[in-house]
Amino acid sequence: MELVIYGEPVPQGRPRFANGHAYEPQRSKNYKLLVRFWVTQHLKKLDAFKPFKIPVKVDLTFHMGIPSSWAKEKRIRAMNGQIRPSSRPDIDNLVKSVLDSCNGLLWVDDCIITDLSARKRYTGELARVEIKITEVH
Repeated sequence: MELVIYGEPVPQGRPRFANGHAYEPQRSKNYKLLVRFWVTQHLKKLDAFKPFKIPVKVDLTFHMGIPSSWAKEKRIRAMNGQIRPSSRPDIDNLVKSVLDSCNGLLWVDDCIITDLSARKRYTGELARVEIKITEVH
């Protein structure tokens, strides 16, 4: 299965604490809602999809927007893959955000993911996350 989540990828934020309670940062919450929206839209096209219960391999490609402050030549090099996004956000936090958002929709729980690959790239197109899921036999 392959699907795309449109929008600038947002990392899982660190929990914040106030009045003795932990809460998730609003930006992370909003992104998780966006991911769930796009996943739901994709699943509507499939007939009677049930979340994976067997081991799966997940491949994630995070297409990050190119900073608008960059010069034209640098932007072109980024689009051609000569410059990779090696600054924040951290890839592990991006992964956590997407995987947690898909619990109950694409898989019963992300603990069934046995193989995982992820990469960050710049894009001159719409920022997005491409997800590819395959069953592990």
